[in-house]
Amino acid sequence: MHGGYEARNLKTFRSKEPAFQGPSKAGGREDLGNGRLLRPRCSQSWKRRTMPDTQDIFLIDGTGFLSASQKSFLGASLLVVDGEDQTFLFGVIRDVLRLRQMLGINRGVFVVGEEAHQVTTDANVEKTIAFLKQLGIAVVQDSHICVLDLCVGLATLVTHLVTHEQSLVQFAKDGHRVILLDKEDIEVLTSETVISRFSVTPDSVPAFLALTSGPAHSVLTKREAIAVLQQPGDLAVKIADPSVLASRQIRNKLKANGDVILRRLKQLSPSGRCPCLHINPNQLEVDIDNDDNRWLLTAHGFHSLRRLLPRPTKVPPIPQATKQRSPNYQGIATEADLRRIVEELKTSQCCAVDTESSGKDPHSAELFGVSIACKHGEAFYIPTLEQDLKGVEGGRTMAVLRNLFAGPIKVFGHNLKYDYVLLRRNGINIVNIGFDTMLAAYDCFGDSDFLNLQYLAKRLLGRVIKAHKDVVCTGHSLLELPLPDVVHYACEHAEVTLQLAGILQQELAHREIEYQYRTETLPMVKTLGDWECDGIALDLDRLRSVRDSLVDRASRAKEAVIGRV
Repeated sequence: MHGGYEARNLKTFRSKEPAFQGPSKAGGREDLGNGRLLRPRCSQSWKRRTMPDTQDIFLIDGTGFLSASQKSFLGASLLVVDGEDQTFLFGVIRDVLRLRQMLGINRGVFVVGEEAHQVTTDANVEKTIAFLKQLGIAVVQDSHICVLDLCVGLATLVTHLVTHEQSLVQFAKDGHRVILLDKEDIEVLTSETVISRFSVTPDSVPAFLALTSGPAHSVLTKREAIAVLQQPGDLAVKIADPSVLASRQIRNKLKANGDVILRRLKQLSPSGRCPCLHINPNQLEVDIDNDDNRWLLTAHGFHSLRRLLPRPTKVPPIPQATKQRSPNYQGIATEADLRRIVEELKTSQCCAVDTESSGKDPHSAELFGVSIACKHGEAFYIPTLEQDLKGVEGGRTMAVLRNLFAGPIKVFGHNLKYDYVLLRRNGINIVNIGFDTMLAAYDCFGDSDFLNLQYLAKRLLGRVIKAHKDVVCTGHSLLELPLPDVVHYACEHAEVTLQLAGILQQELAHREIEYQYRTETLPMVKTLGDWECDGIALDLDRLRSVRDSLVDRASRAKEAVIGRV
């Protein structure tokens, strides 16, 4: 239904406004694929509850549900009832009812914009809308307005926006939460988590995606995009005059692809054609557990979906919009800073370290600094280059590090052999190697495809941290970044390593392999590191003798073969 309006006990909208279909009532084989149960995740604190909050109103972007059903069945007629193919409709209704149970949706509205007609047929769209209306689920639909603009019109009404579309993350502000669906799980985003994930505010998400998504030749790296957005002014102004940007590479990209980027930005931003929809929240009740709907599902052959009709009673927790305490990361630059850190480290039994350098080879890389974490949520970065210090010679920081690691403190690290070799090359010897999270992860999860710090942080801590490639462009180094950025990057790695060490020690004990790890695996850090630095003593005379003997035997064997031929 395009442009029309039909509902129960609702006032009529102007004909140009989107159609709002409120709840109404109308009078075997399945289940077609189980789908995958999505698991909610969020880096915020979680609030347990046994009943959904009756004040929550969910806006459900229908585009992803229509697209998923179209892609799942590809038009195949797998469920035909009374000569009518119900396959596509079954896929959409199944996913919507599952989502209702999963999130505890008691009030909500299903939104269908012009994108729906791009992912499936008009007939499928109309059939879905009509069925949802029969079930008693409210629908806002307009085939000439995009979902983004419809969301703007409904923003003051709803508390949660459920979508498969990343660009709608821009609505995660002013107390709203965006529930982003993907193939494996659900991510609940608030303003704080958007900043943590994208390093930009929700309002800047359209510009960020315009710069970083699209054909490879026309996009910037995430780091470059953030550098552009950190400059004051609109993106269009910066594209028109990129001279305000320090990087020549970024300026050239903006000059070459400015028109493409601006077109993407227009597509990802509200058009201004955003209708203000005045809907009574009481008309959004999802009260569908009744005999009429049980009959309706049965008549369409959707027998297994009847169990999804009851009102949700126990639902997964929804994260509260509480602000987490920011980590305390410090750069050490003065003599007073050094003395304070030395006193703090004297009382610590262990610390996690991460070295920052110019390359991957510890035998040739230049040491830039060392980050150290002794407590969760806290870390500090000690530069070793005088350009990053204030009134302190580089030799002074090296002496502090040398004395620290020569003492009894247990040193943790991730791929600690790299740090061990790099520091030893610079005259700093780690005496007490306490834990290597990479080696522990290998002993615990040896069949895993990845053991890098980013993977383990996400898997074991639920944290997303940046890799070197995310902060440094190809062909560049950390020295080209502002020092505060280096401090945060380095300290975060050290602090995450400290947290992982605690979890992996428990995992080793649980698997009853901690003794093996301590006696066989961990000692190899020092053994291999020393071999790399000192080399391995060889008896050259003995090697020459063995070589000559082998050459002689090979020569005689060759002559014997020739003689027989």
